[in-house]
Amino acid sequence: MGGTTHGVRIRPGGPGDAPAVLKMLDSAVALMNDRGSTEQWGTTPFSEKPGASSWSIGT
Repeated sequence: MGGTTHGVRIRPGGPGDAPAVLKMLDSAVALMNDRGSTEQWGTTPFSEKPGASSWSIGT
């Protein structure tokens, strides 16, 4: 871990990464919904799900 390949740096995640991860998950929900797929990821953005504000990465 921590190396770079083709300009991509991989590092361990931490609690400070939670907002970015939630944003990526929200984007995935929107993309799936735009394509008519509502069953796999649902229709509610992850950031709006109960408890999302207390989610933490790496704990």
